Amino acid sequence: VFVAGSSAWHDGPERVGELLHEHEGFLPFELQTQTGPRIVLINPDHILIIELAEDEARSDPGYVVARRQAVSVLLTSGQRISGEVRVHRPEGQDRLSDWSRQPGRFRYIETTGRALLLNASHIVEVSEIPE
Repeated sequence: VFVAGSSAWHDGPERVGELLHEHEGFLPFELQTQTGPRIVLINPDHILIIELAEDEARSDPGYVVARRQAVSVLLTSGQRISGEVRVHRPEGQDRLSDWSRQPGRFRYIETTGRALLLNASHIVEVSEIPE
């Protein structure tokens, strides 16, 4: 994914999540093929999951204090993903249902050893996993 070298919202480069939330239209992706790199334009409405090279959710200012919630997510593809989400909302509005209604097309989820962005349009079900 091609991101800008700086962000309008914070110090440092643009994050993949910001790009997906704010960009309208097709996004350029670089694919590594047997014949070398190739640029393709992808409609983000049809992206189910993006695996991030870095856990960019950790750089959000409220990450450390946000309520953690273990969840199981079912996608339209039939794939089920278990992990943790961070609910960055004021106290009393920090339920999983509040996380599900937050603005933006993609949601962060952290699984063992990887950070993902899930397209909310392809989430069929989210359920809490008791700790």
